[in-house]
Amino acid sequence: MPAPHLQSVVLIANPRAGGGRGEAAARTAEAALEAHGVRPRLERTTGPGDAARLAAAAARDGATLVVAVGGDGTLHEALDGLLDGDDRPALGVIPVGGGNDYARLLGVAGLDAAAAARALVEGAPRPVDVARMDGGDRGAEHVLNNVGLGFAALANATRERARWLGGPLSYLVGGVLAVATFRPDPLVVAVDEVSIEGRFLLGHLAVGRYCGAGIDFTPQARHDDGLIDVALVTERTRLRAIAEWPRLTRGAQREDVAFLRGRRVRVFGPRGLLLHVDGEVRRVPLGVLELRVLPGAVRVVHAPGARP
Repeated sequence: MPAPHLQSVVLIANPRAGGGRGEAAARTAEAALEAHGVRPRLERTTGPGDAARLAAAAARDGATLVVAVGGDGTLHEALDGLLDGDDRPALGVIPVGGGNDYARLLGVAGLDAAAAARALVEGAPRPVDVARMDGGDRGAEHVLNNVGLGFAALANATRERARWLGGPLSYLVGGVLAVATFRPDPLVVAVDEVSIEGRFLLGHLAVGRYCGAGIDFTPQARHDDGLIDVALVTERTRLRAIAEWPRLTRGAQREDVAFLRGRRVRVFGPRGLLLHVDGEVRRVPLGVLELRVLPGAVRVVHAPGARP
């Protein structure tokens, strides 16, 4: 008898994920689940917004588990769809994208589709935090992993041109291309009652831990502690930024890097401020952004042994 979260499983696949590997991954995952006595329903996306729509429909139809087959963007959309309603199935992932950063937290990054499907069967759903984001150009939006400001946002946007390279290489090329044009904006970042003003190389607002295919700006972040972890790296010259980048991406403690934690984060910057949300490019039309943590808002399947 399948576990309760496996009673009604819907796979939402992005066939174009991973340079076109999404379709094969979906079929492999479907077969692997069937081999374990689970009969999933397979749905496919054809464009932006489809994963959210399909996830919301699956929840209304009584699904007990919705599985995103794709990258962080597919997972992000599926989350938004689930949070639209009151009946929330568990969420799972078959990682096929270039970053697969949230999959690292779940213990399934690097697994092939069959092994990731097995982890859905052998693992268990756990409540995790998300954040509600207001002020972006898509209206109210939910964040499963993180929001990036400054250089992190520009590098992610620039990476879109190199997405075809796949994996960490596309992020590296995006970062190199962004170095030449990055100019920090003046920002005020308020975490609960503490405000910091300045020009920052980057700002990282973390519900989860990793970004950019394994970059770890906030090693202390946990996705189930009811807090948003914030790292602010002050402006520096290009040469210094390049020299210090390896340490910064491991959460180095420095006098000019501020680490804060709180339940509410507000950012005040210029109109049209660029950011990424779970790796997806966004703008802040009025220059005012707010994130509020929603503790334990959704249950996500972790592989056996995966730690928060």
